[in-house]
Amino acid sequence: MPTFVFSFCMKNMYRTILCCLVAVMITGCFDSGYFGLSDEANILAFDIEGQLSNQIVPGGKDDVGEVLITIPEILPVNQLKVTKVLCTQLAQFSMDPYSLSDFSQEIELTLTAENTKVHKQWRIKVVHGAASGQIPFSSFNIWMPAKKQDGSEITYKEDGVTKSAYFPGNGGISPWQTSAEANAFSLSGINTMTAGPQPSASNAAYARLETIHKSITNVVAGALFTGNFLFNMAYAPAIGTNEPRKMINLGTPFYAKPKAATMKLRYRPGDIMMDGNGEAITVANADGRPLQDSCEMYVLLHNRNTEQGTFIRVAAAHWRSGEHIGDMDDDASGFVEITVPFVYGEPDATTLAEKPYSKIGGQRGEMTFYQHPVSKESKPVKEIYASDPATTDVDHITVLFSSSVYGDFYWGGVNEAGSKFRGSTLDVKDFRLTY
Repeated sequence: MPTFVFSFCMKNMYRTILCCLVAVMITGCFDSGYFGLSDEANILAFDIEGQLSNQIVPGGKDDVGEVLITIPEILPVNQLKVTKVLCTQLAQFSMDPYSLSDFSQEIELTLTAENTKVHKQWRIKVVHGAASGQIPFSSFNIWMPAKKQDGSEITYKEDGVTKSAYFPGNGGISPWQTSAEANAFSLSGINTMTAGPQPSASNAAYARLETIHKSITNVVAGALFTGNFLFNMAYAPAIGTNEPRKMINLGTPFYAKPKAATMKLRYRPGDIMMDGNGEAITVANADGRPLQDSCEMYVLLHNRNTEQGTFIRVAAAHWRSGEHIGDMDDDASGFVEITVPFVYGEPDATTLAEKPYSKIGGQRGEMTFYQHPVSKESKPVKEIYASDPATTDVDHITVLFSSSVYGDFYWGGVNEAGSKFRGSTLDVKDFRLTY
């Protein structure tokens, strides 16, 4: 199973790092640092569950700010849920924005700056729009500085140089994320990113995902996915358990039913397969540990508008390979186009024989989803097949690429010192859905 592993989860570091982290849950605006009384009164984020797009136009201090949110036709404008609101330093709303649910009429809010002298009006408007058949920024040629949940940028040090992490996207908006925040947090001194743009953020042509061997925290695989990485102690795995998915809220709103997923990729598995204890796997055993690494791509279409704790899987497109694919040294023509058809409903016996990992639970039971309440522990989600996928609506899509299939178990292929690539390496671009 692909990975969202991160340095603080490893057995030999977990207790130390748990003492270093403090979870701060806030229900209103965040404090971006105290440098005197701020005169800013801007909304930085205002998200509604199920939104298709979100545009914030702040204007100047004396202007009226606007938030325009587009939702799919199937959502009623008078029964919506506000999921995220961020504003400038210690500004205060005239009312609790999380209490809003009826957006059938344009809503006006007053935001008062920290200095209490600036009172700025904001208009929140929600409209219906057509659902897009593609996921934004899925060509992986446009990247933006990666940000944490509080809006601050993710940076890390590599060879003593401070660098920025990146997500596919533009202007602070993207459905795509990586485990960059966890990669940047390390007591080992090794903070190298496992996923990012190539050849550079300013001249990106594709995404590169790499599995690396950290000196203390063992194997960490690269992953790129739709959803949110929640680096928060409220969702942390229990000590001694391998449950990195508890910090991942997989999926993004989506309402179409594609026939296949197509992408261009290339792959080089690492030279040595290592297990979760950092030991080389040299002989197959009853546990089924593979002698060679594999990469993975899957797309899941869900209906999540169900009873709490249940996801209905409407369809899936799932692909794995441990072969060398394409030419890692030829950026111009070294990529190979792969098309994976969607299977709607429960896979038949022939499909499962070819792809035993594609069933619910996966080949090893490793595919797990979690719900993430605001202030409670993340809870596992029950996933079931749609009994009639033709009439079951889709409202979420989960896409995931990983350089190591069993990264959730901290297994992966690594290379000997001096190798051009740090371990199993997956390059991907031009992901699209076909109809």
